[in-house]
Amino acid sequence: MGWLVMAAAFITTFTACSSDDNNEAFGDSPVEPVRTVSVTVGAGITDDAVTRSGIIEGTNSDNKTTRTLKFTTGDKLFVRAMYGSADGLYYKHVLRGFLTMVGSPTNDDNDKSASFSGKLTQYDRGEGNSTDGYTYAAVGSITVSFTSDPIGEAEKAFATLVHKDAIKGTDYTDEGWNISYAQDKLTSDVNTLMTKYLTVTSSSEGTGYNSSAKSFTLNDPGNSPILNCTISGLTANTTYSVTYGDVDLSPTVTANASGVATFAFFGDESSSNHVLKFVSPSETKIATLGNKNLGVSSKIFNVSRTAN
Repeated sequence: MGWLVMAAAFITTFTACSSDDNNEAFGDSPVEPVRTVSVTVGAGITDDAVTRSGIIEGTNSDNKTTRTLKFTTGDKLFVRAMYGSADGLYYKHVLRGFLTMVGSPTNDDNDKSASFSGKLTQYDRGEGNSTDGYTYAAVGSITVSFTSDPIGEAEKAFATLVHKDAIKGTDYTDEGWNISYAQDKLTSDVNTLMTKYLTVTSSSEGTGYNSSAKSFTLNDPGNSPILNCTISGLTANTTYSVTYGDVDLSPTVTANASGVATFAFFGDESSSNHVLKFVSPSETKIATLGNKNLGVSSKIFNVSRTAN
């Protein structure tokens, strides 16, 4: 497989620190009205870490195509902040929610900075509760007090970018403590895959917030390779479901009039044998991509193969 170096890095899932492992769910007993806290924070991209939407394409010194993403109006920021640690495992209070971009991204540095504002909902852990039971905090209840920078007062705070075109429940899942993007998606091209399903987040240790600047630093806490495929040998104008190893990719692909399909998806960095199976109502075809350890990388592997 030939590959192009990508001037950005990206991950498959948000990684929580070990002390948060048991904090995976919230209680389902809301009170009305709930307590919210208004915040405005900035977010910036560092070390060529990806962010979403508009793609800047160029070439590096090796004349290989690079793809770097940037903020786009309509992006959101998922934020959670924890307060009052207990027993090294749980937190007494949590703020979480989705913030909306204020205005447009800054024009400097290729739109790598933006401001986000909105209300975060406070959740409190039940007294003596040794499980994951968090409930909404009621307005007027005795809860943690905040100054002008609630996020800066948190013991740990995290942020993950929400793509403008990403659909909750379809493209990503709100898991309470984080959001998780679908990783079994097949898209028509690399740009679409990057602008809907890449995960860009702050430090997995909860240290990615700068209280002086009131801003999160979004960078690369992990990587995943992309397979950019051109597959020939298919039946013209035929729609196929596609399986990659034991993963059913979604949605289907349709070969053009020449029997060629082009698409992109996230590769499996733990596998060294990469095979695609194409299934239509009338036939099954196999395309062997090759034996290669993709590794945990920020590379795009361009693959041209014939299905048989």
